[in-house]
Amino acid sequence: MRIITLMFAVVLVTATALPQQGAAPAFKQSSNGSCQGRDCKIAIVDSHAALEGMHYLQHGVAEAEARRQMQALFREYSATAHLDALLDVSSPSSPVLWASSGVNITKEIIAGYDAGGKLHNGEAVLPATKVGIINIQGAIVQCAEGQRDFDILQKQFAPKRAELESLKKEIDDLQTQLTSGDGNVRSDLQARIDHKKASLQRTYEDANKDFQSQQDQIANRIVQKQVKVLDEYAKANKFDIILDTSTISQNPQQLQNATLVGSLRFEDFAGQDITLAIIGRYDNQATALAPVAAPVALLKLPSTYVSAQNQADELQLNSDNSFSLQEGGQPYHGTFVLSNNTIELTIRETGAKTTLTRQGDNLVDSSAQKWTLREPSADATPSVRSTSGTEHRGDALHNADIVKLVKVGIDDATIIKKNKEL
Repeated sequence: MRIITLMFAVVLVTATALPQQGAAPAFKQSSNGSCQGRDCKIAIVDSHAALEGMHYLQHGVAEAEARRQMQALFREYSATAHLDALLDVSSPSSPVLWASSGVNITKEIIAGYDAGGKLHNGEAVLPATKVGIINIQGAIVQCAEGQRDFDILQKQFAPKRAELESLKKEIDDLQTQLTSGDGNVRSDLQARIDHKKASLQRTYEDANKDFQSQQDQIANRIVQKQVKVLDEYAKANKFDIILDTSTISQNPQQLQNATLVGSLRFEDFAGQDITLAIIGRYDNQATALAPVAAPVALLKLPSTYVSAQNQADELQLNSDNSFSLQEGGQPYHGTFVLSNNTIELTIRETGAKTTLTRQGDNLVDSSAQKWTLREPSADATPSVRSTSGTEHRGDALHNADIVKLVKVGIDDATIIKKNKEL
């Protein structure tokens, strides 16, 4: 099964662009699929793994020629096994979310290449493939846990959204005044407008980055649990392949691009949509959600923690769910999973797992050692990013400074240059 990490593209100051309850899949009409109304035979292959497994360089074969031979093996296998379609799962954007090992022909392709291009499947005919579809983003958002946590997140960012809207209104009001002012007034207003626009852009970028990071934390926490439910459900109901329709509106050619041989359409499997079934099973398996009087604060990533016992020991949690740890003079790396008040670290170097418990802003490990959140240095002047992407210090010109410069006759170009230097 392919483990996925979801990134929701959401703009903070607009309505959240997530799937809505009961929304029908936005299927696009594409080339005619071959499976509608009858049994279908589909296999999957990891083309990257197949190419690596062929060890073509050891045989003195160029990569382009190895790819050509691999594609020929794809076509030969599909023909002899009477496949309707062969799907590539090597890309993270592949619509294949889950598949049983019985439909994966990667090893057969490698064996065929090693045998001089001769496959061993003969005239074998694969049994019909049971295919289901799911909108995994919809399952995340519509489950009880997702509805609760995304609602909490929206409320947490409501003040920031109001601040952005207020700042935008100030700019709009100044733009209106600009159309009726005389030369001196217009110059003053334009300077104020430019400064407020830069401030709005910086505030928006920082807030949206924070919102996106916290939203992804929620989504990734839920999806790691939902894929386990999906695995159990698919096996129990004898599915062979589960396709994800989440991004079809953004990438209508997703399924077509992953199809190496044959032709498929999502709508061929509309009768096997398991989204609501997975939501129901996930909600039933989850512990009853208690009323949230004081919701658990979401982690702001990246963040660094220092051991209370040894200041040289540090733990950094990153926004991509990776971590780096310096403990006892040894460096460690790996990934972490956040679940409510616990953080489970999986250490790459040893394969071991360890759990930390969140206590306010700090962490406590399994040996009761406390790790304290390191706050940014108070005397460090924060840098901000302009619309051009250039880093500026926090002592950039303020509105009053700009007005004073305008009143003494300093031209706009000089003011803008000065502000950039700061």
